[in-house]
Amino acid sequence: MSKRFNPNAPFDTAFKLLKPVWSKSMGVPKKTFPDPASVEQVRFCSFKTYGGTEGWNNDIYTIIDTAHVQTWFDPDITADCQIYLCKTGEVWDIISRPENINGRDQFMQFKIQIVKGKP
Repeated sequence: MSKRFNPNAPFDTAFKLLKPVWSKSMGVPKKTFPDPASVEQVRFCSFKTYGGTEGWNNDIYTIIDTAHVQTWFDPDITADCQIYLCKTGEVWDIISRPENINGRDQFMQFKIQIVKGKP
């Protein structure tokens, strides 16, 4: 029997799930995301950042921030989705396969990142 999982923090950060819409342009698959204003369902998670990695790339100062998310299990959340943070208006990419914790369909966790830069 596996040990019962308890989330590390309360699910108090509001977000919207942006699921990709696939289309083909000249035979090449293209992934686009809906406008966050068109997504009605708001979900909640715990959201922890661990600082960013900074550097220069093609004369642009870039910061790659990563965060760890824990939330209620939802099979709609997949590795090719994005999340929109309602409070900040930032759109983050999911970079790891969401883990169904203990296989119980109760909680899940995954990593996300956002890339920012200035010339």
